[in-house]
Amino acid sequence: MQTDLQHSLYALLDDTDQVVARSVTAEVLRQGPEMLSALEELASLESDLSVREEVGRRLEEIYYEMVINSMNEAARSEEEEQFHLLNFAVLITKLLYRGEDWRELVNAFVSKSAEMVMELSSGMTAMESCGVFNHIFFHRFGFKALPSEDLSPEYQMPATILNRGEGGKHVLMLLYFMFVQDCSLPVYPVEYRNTLIPAWIEEDKVLFCINVFNQGEMFFLPEEELVCRGYGFVPYAYLKELHSLFRKEGDSTRITLLERILPYYQALADS
Repeated sequence: MQTDLQHSLYALLDDTDQVVARSVTAEVLRQGPEMLSALEELASLESDLSVREEVGRRLEEIYYEMVINSMNEAARSEEEEQFHLLNFAVLITKLLYRGEDWRELVNAFVSKSAEMVMELSSGMTAMESCGVFNHIFFHRFGFKALPSEDLSPEYQMPATILNRGEGGKHVLMLLYFMFVQDCSLPVYPVEYRNTLIPAWIEEDKVLFCINVFNQGEMFFLPEEELVCRGYGFVPYAYLKELHSLFRKEGDSTRITLLERILPYYQALADS
């Protein structure tokens, strides 16, 4: 059932006055996704083609504004907390590939993560826990990085690698951290000579590092050369790679979208 407010906002969506347009945008953003969905439903019933096209364009602008605001707010509000990587993956999917891919991502991730949690025992040593996790991640689920560095951005999306089992190196790294975070394992990002590496850290001590590009091989590096980072560093490294890939493809629309969130994630990474 449509409300008076929804009909009033819809009637103003094709208004050419910029003051009106900004006011409508602000109100829809304030009301949230349910209002946007209601307006999209009204637009689908529009009989005037020119009005439907203009309203559709405006609603698309508001949609992207809504997702960008959510992403930037997450980066700002969680600077001193544990950044939630699954939420980030959902939002970046919504931002770059509008549709239902994010629902498939969540369903696939939640079922696989639950399977992992069931097999991880609190009585295991660090290496045993990591070994079980890696066996499930790389062998049972079959996640792997495609060998080519010159991949299309599609192969760097979380939904792609969850559905196909393979993707670019940067999305494999993101996915690995998504699972360890959801399984509450003490694996955190560290930098070694400008390279991002997962490391098992307990009581502020790095026990070992993990090579996600060699089926989770555990190895050791000089601790004094490792720079410990928060989970917020992972999405920033990932976003930089996406931005580079879209620049190579000349995708100006997605480049612009990414450039509106990158500064916030750089600040998150540096915090």
